[in-house]
Amino acid sequence: MKRQSPLRGLLQTRQIYVRSKSDVQFITVSPTSQIFLLIIFLIGFLWMAFASVNIVFKDQLLELKQQKLFEARLDYENRLSELRAAVERVNDRLLLDQKSYLKKVDEVKAEFNSLAAQQKMMEGFFKEGWFPLKQNAVPDAPPKLQVEGALENAFSERYAADFQSRLEVVKPLDEINGGFADLHGQQLALLKEAQAYSRRKLDMTSLLLTKLGIEPPLTVTPVKGDAAAMGMGGPFLSVPEQTQRESEISAGIESVHATLEQESKVRNAVADLPLVKPMAAITGISSPYGYRKDPLRLSLAFHGGIDFKSNYAEPVLATSNGKVTWAGPHGPYGNLVEIFHDNGVSTRYGHLKSVNVSLGQKISRGDLVGWMGSTGRSTGPHLHYETRVNGRVIDPQNFWRTQNDLQALENIN
Repeated sequence: MKRQSPLRGLLQTRQIYVRSKSDVQFITVSPTSQIFLLIIFLIGFLWMAFASVNIVFKDQLLELKQQKLFEARLDYENRLSELRAAVERVNDRLLLDQKSYLKKVDEVKAEFNSLAAQQKMMEGFFKEGWFPLKQNAVPDAPPKLQVEGALENAFSERYAADFQSRLEVVKPLDEINGGFADLHGQQLALLKEAQAYSRRKLDMTSLLLTKLGIEPPLTVTPVKGDAAAMGMGGPFLSVPEQTQRESEISAGIESVHATLEQESKVRNAVADLPLVKPMAAITGISSPYGYRKDPLRLSLAFHGGIDFKSNYAEPVLATSNGKVTWAGPHGPYGNLVEIFHDNGVSTRYGHLKSVNVSLGQKISRGDLVGWMGSTGRSTGPHLHYETRVNGRVIDPQNFWRTQNDLQALENIN
């Protein structure tokens, strides 16, 4: 008996029955249609994964691309310096193969043109704030560098006649060196834009915390004399001294990297805040945050949280990661769960029917903490939800607005 393949067994003709009262209909899905639907699903999944990776690592890709470009430029400058030094060792009689020399200089010039074109492309990518995802967004070939003056023509054509002096020999190198100086200036200008961009992102992300009364986390930078406290060591490997240009570029890259690293740390601190609502099925708000008429005494009183309406015994979920600091009866709160999060933030879940956590338990966002009830000082089933910063009550809506602001920051260029 011929054995049927597993794939063929899965992709059989299937019928989907639809019944409406006494009328029964069916839809036939052929193996070809199943394969087609599966291909569409896989393409969509791969595109979402690709786009997600680019969003998360956008800043890191820009920084890495720019650093590689700087390193390539410095490599060409070093080669040019070596070539100039070799020429200067030749005496005025110039015992030199002029044709071979000019050919080498032309090769350096071609590499410089390509490097400068990459710099222009990198500037465009950075100012857009994104690397193009579509293939047709990238030019087929790097655009020709438009350089004013003598770099437009090949040196082997311009200096076809024999050199008459040492100054004529080094003139092509001086011209290329001037081009490198211009390129260095362009890269410094781009670095300044990168510094302004990263600083702006850090300031706007930090503002999300300061508006909630939370101090943004600081990057710890070791200072001289702190090696013992920081637990540092290892063999000493010296690094060659950098030129002034290399030092400027290195300092700029380090500044951008440190700022983006700090912005990432602040962004993670914002993402760890209680930014979501404590129940999946909320039918309304019976009492907002702020001053209100007390439901029992009927006099003006301050309400330090939000009362959510839902079905009795509706699951109540933790709104962020943290540690349980209270789990049980707590006076007018009835059955209360309190969770302490990072940066002095805490949340409270009151009037629960019963609790599902214990004191000291570590909690993750979305974990079940209890069920909605009407225990304590309550007129009916609801959830009293509080958010606090360093013990001071904060309107939970401020955290939900922060969630929207955090998403909006993804579009900043």
